[in-house]
Amino acid sequence: MEMVPVTEFLYEFRPMVSGFMPDLLPRAILQSARRFCKDTDLLLFETTLTAVTANQQIVISDQLALDGVDTTGLVMGNIVRVSGDDDQLYIGGGFSEQSKGTITIFDEADSLTISVSMLPERNALELPETLLDDWLDGICAGAASYLYQLPENQDLKLHQYHEREYVEQMRSAKRWRLESLSHASFSPTKRNREFF
Repeated sequence: MEMVPVTEFLYEFRPMVSGFMPDLLPRAILQSARRFCKDTDLLLFETTLTAVTANQQIVISDQLALDGVDTTGLVMGNIVRVSGDDDQLYIGGGFSEQSKGTITIFDEADSLTISVSMLPERNALELPETLLDDWLDGICAGAASYLYQLPENQDLKLHQYHEREYVEQMRSAKRWRLESLSHASFSPTKRNREFF
């Protein structure tokens, strides 16, 4: 994945805010990018395992590294999808999440596909290029919203305006992500449950 410096976002971002210390601007952009990626599952990585045994514990970051996926500067966000032998698995039913990025598969499977989202590290100096190319307006609106809610320069009207723009961009990104996934037309299987 191509990365760009956080400072690349400043050219678009600086005219949106004024009166803030220059050191706060990259931090606000990073906060906005992290929240954007976490809420939209925009940065999606997929790994496939073969011959998975019952009760096998899988560390997803190790598996991505074995597949040659470069996740430098990124940390794991959410598990988006786990499917085995052409059937989707659910947390608690087909697998359990032991900790962030570690899952245990309950039953054996010939193949297992895991899709996870990633987000920038907390102290990252670079962000994924797709955020700059495709979602620049959203990232800048989120950063402006973050700055205008800080106590030293609080402006609730501008905060609400930029937050509204930010949420709209996040909805658009989430909608794009859901439509682009292969399981977008997914319909849940009926589960018969007995209640007391």
